[in-house]
Amino acid sequence: MIGLAHALDISKWALFTNQLAINVVGHNIANVNTPGYSRQNLQLEATVPENYYPGQIGGGVKANAVKRSYDRFLGVQINNELQPLGYWEAKSDFYKQMEVVFNEAEGNRLNGAMNDFWDAWQQVADDPSNTTARITLLTNAQDMAAMFNHTYENLFQLRKDSNDQVKYAVSEINRLSDEIAGLNKQIAQAELASQDANDFRDQRDLRLNELAQWVDIQYFENDIGEVNVFTSGGRTLVQSVYSTHLGVTEDATNHGFYRVTWNSEGSVPTDVTDSLSQGKLKGYLDMRDTDIPDAMHELDRVAAGIVNEVNKRHYFGYGLNGTTNVNFFDPIEATATAAYENDGDAGITGRIYDPTILSRDDYKIDFITGSTYKITNDATGEVVGFQIRSGANDQIVFNDGGGDTTLTLTAGAYSADQLASEIEAQLEANSSSGQEYTVKWDDQNQHFLITNDSGNANPLVLR
Repeated sequence: MIGLAHALDISKWALFTNQLAINVVGHNIANVNTPGYSRQNLQLEATVPENYYPGQIGGGVKANAVKRSYDRFLGVQINNELQPLGYWEAKSDFYKQMEVVFNEAEGNRLNGAMNDFWDAWQQVADDPSNTTARITLLTNAQDMAAMFNHTYENLFQLRKDSNDQVKYAVSEINRLSDEIAGLNKQIAQAELASQDANDFRDQRDLRLNELAQWVDIQYFENDIGEVNVFTSGGRTLVQSVYSTHLGVTEDATNHGFYRVTWNSEGSVPTDVTDSLSQGKLKGYLDMRDTDIPDAMHELDRVAAGIVNEVNKRHYFGYGLNGTTNVNFFDPIEATATAAYENDGDAGITGRIYDPTILSRDDYKIDFITGSTYKITNDATGEVVGFQIRSGANDQIVFNDGGGDTTLTLTAGAYSADQLASEIEAQLEANSSSGQEYTVKWDDQNQHFLITNDSGNANPLVLR
């Protein structure tokens, strides 16, 4: 029956409901500065009315649910953008440190040492017999060399620092993965009990955004509110309430620097270093293995250029005692490092015959068989051709049944096909029996094939 009791009941539930609304507002105000917090709203709805004359009479208001103001689409977009942000922030931090290494503001850095070196040369050129000027030149040369080494060591220290950050990044990724898995459990338990796990979801979204800044991820939510998280390379980091950790292993071929592994329980750790594409972890790896080494290589190129050019001129000069053919700097030495993916323990040695033609780029040597290989310029991607030098490697002794024939090739740089044509031309011009030949380059086996056009003999191989 509709009466005074009904009116009082409406008032009572209205008070209770609005008290809940005040509690929600208070919760929002209290968390105004809480990272990742989403504003919550109390959803209200009218109670079921009662049939009465002349029409239905409402029973007041009731609280239906507490929902958070959150746009899932925007959340995913933000998460996607945080991944490249983390990458560039990591690189920016180390670029700032590289700027300090090359800072010339103090006047006693590399540029100042180089200026002093060239000034000392000018003094020697103005008065070659001045012993003091010569001693000053040697001192300035040593100071410049020390400054080159000091700058190089500082850059290498940055590589080691970025390597330390790789290990720290892996530990942070593992921590966040564990926390997301724990929040998955709490959210699933709450929502299976018909509760809105708003605060837990905020905390999980915050962890997902933090994780995205460390590593490139993708994630989706299942039907009980749990998120499954994967790297962009498809490796699982969080599955339901379980997490899978990343790890590090030392690379003996790269100064003992860390490579990143995915350590699934019961499986051999899988190297995932090359599959990472965004996040701070990738930024640290790129700084360590690409950006800082590029700066070190450029420093090497400058130093090598000075060594080569000074030595070329000093070598043909004369000392006060009449000596000549003496280098000013110790000649450049080449170094070789095995690639990470190599199997076995074979080694190679190399020698620089003419430092004046060095490009000072890095080169990669790929062995096709045990004795054939190709050399690729890492900077340009070009396969290195053949350099024929007069008096060094310009002669071939050939015998096709008519006696030894010595071929002298024209000095210069050749591609494989160009050198094949040169050998063919020299064979036909110098053959003791006037025979004709065809010379071709076998790219698969990395050697030249010489065929006598007038005979039936098998092709000869020239490596």
